[in-house]
Amino acid sequence: MRAKHHLTSIIAFIVIAAFLGGCHKDASVIVTHTSKVKSESTTSPSGIPYTVTYTYDSSGRQVVSQTDTVVTTYVYGPDTITKTIDLANHFYVTKYAVNAAGMILSDSKFYVYNYDNNGYLSTLSYTGNGNYDSTVYTISGGNVMSAVLHQVDSGTNNLVTTTYTYMSNTDSRNYGMSCMGKQNNNLISTQTVTQVINGSTYSESYTYTYSFDSQGRVTQQVRSSGTAMYTTTYTYY
Repeated sequence: MRAKHHLTSIIAFIVIAAFLGGCHKDASVIVTHTSKVKSESTTSPSGIPYTVTYTYDSSGRQVVSQTDTVVTTYVYGPDTITKTIDLANHFYVTKYAVNAAGMILSDSKFYVYNYDNNGYLSTLSYTGNGNYDSTVYTISGGNVMSAVLHQVDSGTNNLVTTTYTYMSNTDSRNYGMSCMGKQNNNLISTQTVTQVINGSTYSESYTYTYSFDSQGRVTQQVRSSGTAMYTTTYTYY
């Protein structure tokens, strides 16, 4: 059960890393991510909803994301970004070093970010405490086709491989996080996650379905695995 829970947490992280981005355009595939997300509300199999609301600055960058218990703020400087998480008046701060284009290069949690020639995140590596933690992303056609996470510490050797297929529909959702590279051009159709941890193998497969409004924006996403369903609804500015 512990490994299963760990896999679920990793799945959530990889989905976010593959999903977030800004309104850049790939030179080979012209896609516009113009729909700034105002809120998203997710209901898990437990039936408990979880809502996040977002606000942006005049440049379209995310400055606040907020739930009923956590407020995350971003402050943008010429060569840094400061993220502050306020959890019941307990504050957790991460500072990011950025390049001249505003792309994150490294952070105070000892992660290093690298991008390919088209501006997509290609590797995310942890460099602290003598442990090894690296995710390598493979990009094709403006989408993350696979993400391979490898973690090694004194008691764990963990390898997680996530592969994706995509729909033809454009993913127009925009969270104002272009500092982490371009986002996927298209909506995810399927996701398969395989984890090998200390010699034991676990796997999960997900399918995605969507509903759209008259402007072609996603109003609902359903991520399902067997009978378990995670339903997310969206509003926009």
